[in-house]
Amino acid sequence: MPRSAPIPAPAAANASPDAYYDPAICPVARVLSLIGGRWTLLVICRLKDAPLRYGELRRRVPGVSERMLIQTLRTLETSGMVVRTAEVAVPPRVEYRLSAFGDSLTPVLDSLLVWGLANLPPVPGGPVAAP
Repeated sequence: MPRSAPIPAPAAANASPDAYYDPAICPVARVLSLIGGRWTLLVICRLKDAPLRYGELRRRVPGVSERMLIQTLRTLETSGMVVRTAEVAVPPRVEYRLSAFGDSLTPVLDSLLVWGLANLPPVPGGPVAAP
């Protein structure tokens, strides 16, 4: 597998070489501030194939409480990664989908899946990885 490109120098001419260790500047720390929540990546993974209504999303993310799912969806909406669409109906119909910004994470998530299948031991009773 090809190695990633070297990390470019910090943009500011007067920045120290250790600038990327500052959480406010470090790209990895900034990404993790967006997607580092316990349920965030699982929600994004469920939304990457199709928009889902709240109830269906809750069923597809086992173990998440109603409170945490609502909080995660609000955070993703605030950050611009998820779009919430509410239709006026009885009962109200609310659907969540990835924005273009959120969808741009799809290749990263696919890479995490491939890495996990290749490097982590299988979970007893879980799905079997393809040879």
